Parts: sequence; C-alpha cells; structure tokens
Amino acid sequence: PVAKNNNQFQNNQNNINNANNINYNNNNPNMNNQQFQEEIKEIETPIKADLIITTFGTPYNVLNEYIIREKKQNDEDLLINETINYKNNLEQYIYDTRSKMDVNGQLSGYYVNEEKNELFKKMDELMNWLYSEDEDLYNKEKLEEKSKDMRDIGDQIYKRFNEWKKLDEQYAKIESVINDTIMYCSNEETQIKNGKKTELSLEDIGEIRNLINDTLRKVAEKKNLSDKRILTSLPPVLTDEIEMIINNFNYTLEDIRENAKKRKEE
Repeated sequence: PVAKNNNQFQNNQNNINNANNINYNNNNPNMNNQQFQEEIKEIETPIKADLIITTFGTPYNVLNEYIIREKKQNDEDLLINETINYKNNLEQYIYDTRSKMDVNGQLSGYYVNEEKNELFKKMDELMNWLYSEDEDLYNKEKLEEKSKDMRDIGDQIYKRFNEWKKLDEQYAKIESVINDTIMYCSNEETQIKNGKKTELSLEDIGEIRNLINDTLRKVAEKKNLSDKRILTSLPPVLTDEIEMIINNFNYTLEDIRENAKKRKEE
C-alpha cells in the first residue's frame, strides 16, 4: 500500500511539472495557431400581454353606463353655469346701458329718441321676465331669444359709439406722428445751420416737408367728411382709411431716412 501511494504521488508530481513547462508567451507557434471566436445568437421570444380592466367587482357594462351618466351630468352642469352667466351678463348690460344713456352719459348723442324709447321698453320687459319664476329662465336658448330685440337696438348704439371713438383716436395718432416729424426736421435744420453733423441734408428735409403737407391734405379731406359729427349714424370715414394714411406716411419717411443714411456712408 505504501509503495502504491508513492507511485501515485510521483505521477501527480510529473503531471504538474509537465504543465509548468508549457510556454504560454505569444512566441509559441502552437498558441498562435489557435483561434477563439465568440458566437452571438438572437432568439425571438414572443411576448403576449393581456389588457386587464379592473372594475372592482362592477360589471363592465354597468361601469360604462356610470361613465356615460357622469359625462351627461357634467355637460348639464356646464350648460347651467353658462345659462346663469348669460343671465347675469344681461342684467349687467341693462344696468350699464341705462346709466350710459343719461343726459351726460357716455352714449349721449349716439341715438335718436325713438331708439331710446324702444330700447328702454325692451329692457323693462326683459327685466320683468328675468325676475319672474318662469322655468325658461334656465334655458339659455330662451334667454337669447327673449333678449335678441333688446340687444339688436343696444348693440347698434354701442357700435356707433365705438366706431366714432376709434376714428378720433386715429386722427389723434396721425396728428401726433406729424408733429413729431416736424420737430425732428426742425432740429436737423438747426444742426445744419450750426455746422454740426446731421442725419439728413436740406434736400431730405424738404422732401419730408412735402410728405407732411401731402399727408395733411389727405387727412383734411377725411376730416371734412366726418366733422359734421352725425353721431346717430356710423362715421362716413373708416378707421382703416386713416390707418392706411399713417402707414404710408411712416413707410415713406423711413425710406427717405434710409436713403440719406446710405448717401452719408458713401
């Protein structure tokens, strides 16, 4: 038994020594001839997903019915709120219009007596109905129908007022633009007389003054039409017409200044 164990030990030792004698460096031709290759395979795995609707024990058709009812209730609530707001706006419209149609009110002069009498009659009728117990008060379509005649008369008066107001604002705007331009030309002319550097030449200033005179002539023609101030009708001049005159003036003025700047650079 002892000799057998010694032989086994010797064989194991020899195997270890042989393993240690192997040359693992890169110069070993036997190692260079060995090739290692990694292979990657793609495997398609089907995945199945089921959509699970949790109804907490409530049948799906019953739950769907609840959803439909809730949406219908929300729509009804929205319509009720719109109706209430419309009714409140009507009342405010009547109060504001009565106040503005006083002798010294904002709308004074923009209506004839027949319009005022008819409008006040319609407003009285509508106010009496708004404070009644009629179930139609909670119907927006009925509110619109009942208030239509009153709103038609009142809105026409407001339209006249607003159109005349916008026209006056446009006249004031073109007047301000021209005054600023006159001041600008005067300052440039003074600088030239004092021998200082200016943006414009005397020729440019003359061209701008011609532009000012031409614009004033166009505005005067429009004002002659509107100065009669027949406030019970719409203005004979559209605000867009004055806006176009202003835009043309500003465009031409800017063109003159740009040409003057280019000449200075040259």
